Amino acid sequence: MVYPSDLPPDHPDFALRGKAKGMQHILEERGLMSTLQVANGGRVVGECQTCKLSHEAQEQLRREAQASMQGGDELPEGQLNIVQESLRMDCCMRKMLANQRDFKEEKPLIQSIIEDAGHRCWFLPKFHCELNLIEMYWGWMKARECRTNANIHYHRFPHCL
Repeated sequence: MVYPSDLPPDHPDFALRGKAKGMQHILEERGLMSTLQVANGGRVVGECQTCKLSHEAQEQLRREAQASMQGGDELPEGQLNIVQESLRMDCCMRKMLANQRDFKEEKPLIQSIIEDAGHRCWFLPKFHCELNLIEMYWGWMKARECRTNANIHYHRFPHCL
């Protein structure tokens, strides 16, 4: 991902030592650039229009396409292209790299730091009380407290009355 800092002075990338390589260079190293060019008719972009859309916008387009197809309607040309392109793995350099095994298996930096400190790191969906372990534990604790000490702690948990 980064040019080695110990490149010899006569190396063509000597001026770039210690800097990030960039998507195109990484794809060329892996022999994927020619595959990408063939798949896109010689035209290669860093990030296609579909990949630039947010995840929510892409999902919305897919849902609209499915609803149109189930209703027997034909999709407009532009929407059909976006839906088809969103399913491709070789539409742009970003998506091609993101689908490489070593990129998929890479842990986020925050996860590595937490695990290196000897802790476990769990990523949970935001704002969903049924999936958030803290909310589930807090609910269990409140229910347990209400059952065991309803008369003693009624002022701390008025919902137990």
